[in-house]
Amino acid sequence: VGLDAHRGMSAHPHASRRRVPARLRRVTVVAEEALEEALARRFRDLGASGHTAISCRGVGRRGEAGAALVRIEVIAPQDVADRILDAIFFEFAPSHRVTACMEVVEVLRPERF
Repeated sequence: VGLDAHRGMSAHPHASRRRVPARLRRVTVVAEEALEEALARRFRDLGASGHTAISCRGVGRRGEAGAALVRIEVIAPQDVADRILDAIFFEFAPSHRVTACMEVVEVLRPERF
């Protein structure tokens, strides 16, 4: 990685440069494990470069979840993250138990996402 990944410390053309974290979004989804492939495929279709999936369990307002659950995380630019949340809300949430949230994260190599 050359200096392209670094930002100037001032506007001067000869100013020192350093690597600065970029702000992206992390979308975290907890859903029935049976939805993992469908969610992952839809996330890729919406522009996500990849995801991380982890088996999990939890308890909510309705009590313990009976089905096996999966936690899926995607780190993406704001526009992709917004599209993912819209897809979850309009396509998956009406007929499945799905929880989703989005947060700002800082990454060192944004070009990888």
